Amino acid sequence: MAETIITDALDRKIAIRDLNIEEQLDLMEALGENSANPGYVNFASLIYLVASIDDKPLPKPTRKEHFRRNAVLLKNEGMAALLKHVGEKAEDVDASEGVIELAKN
Repeated sequence: MAETIITDALDRKIAIRDLNIEEQLDLMEALGENSANPGYVNFASLIYLVASIDDKPLPKPTRKEHFRRNAVLLKNEGMAALLKHVGEKAEDVDASEGVIELAKN
């Protein structure tokens, strides 16, 4: 499984896993009743991506309490680094799609 390493403001190395289709289904199951809440889904999905902090593995959350535990370990600085990373990836995708559209025209 491929991982990306990012660094947060506390200089911690956070490993982010790439989810396969089975893991995406596991995420939806772990979200349970909260899967209908878009804000919770977005926040919890970021937490679910974290494989380790400073080489200490974080177990995949399977219940609400596990998402909370991993959020506490990430702290605000870890979440900020995750949000920045995801935002940059989204910008890359948007730019790629723009190039494709220009090439079509």
